[in-house]
Amino acid sequence: MSDALVGGVVALAGTVIGFLGALGIRSLDIRRQEAEARGQLMGYINTVIAELAMNHTILSHVVENKSNEGELTVSDSAYRAAELALARDLSWKAQEEVYKAYAPIRAGHLYAWIFVRTGASFEVQSYRQIDLEACADQLPQLERAAAALRQERDRLTGSRFRKLRI
Repeated sequence: MSDALVGGVVALAGTVIGFLGALGIRSLDIRRQEAEARGQLMGYINTVIAELAMNHTILSHVVENKSNEGELTVSDSAYRAAELALARDLSWKAQEEVYKAYAPIRAGHLYAWIFVRTGASFEVQSYRQIDLEACADQLPQLERAAAALRQERDRLTGSRFRKLRI
């Protein structure tokens, strides 16, 4: 064999090895990005589950103590921060359960408006108070939403993602 032919074979082999190395690095990079995205999604799910539990505790306390005055300290901030990621990666059923848990909180439907006519002037004053019935009705939905998120967390950490672990 001539030196030119040997040099060409060595150059070709080097190119192929370099290409395969680049493919391997890209594959590892994709796996790393998928693992980071999965970790972020699991964090969102866990945070929203915790927020649902907190809201459940608050509403349970209000209903049990029949305290309909003041402000509810329920929150939707964790859900608001996670909403896009959850919408992208959760099943429709889970999204619906979570939405139903947060919709009354966001819309203010856990309050009732009370209207009182004062004196002969026909002046109407209004104030809102906590709607204990609406709060009690919301408790099972909070539980269903948390259960749906736990089920999704289990599904997403199942076989589809096990093979991606680094």
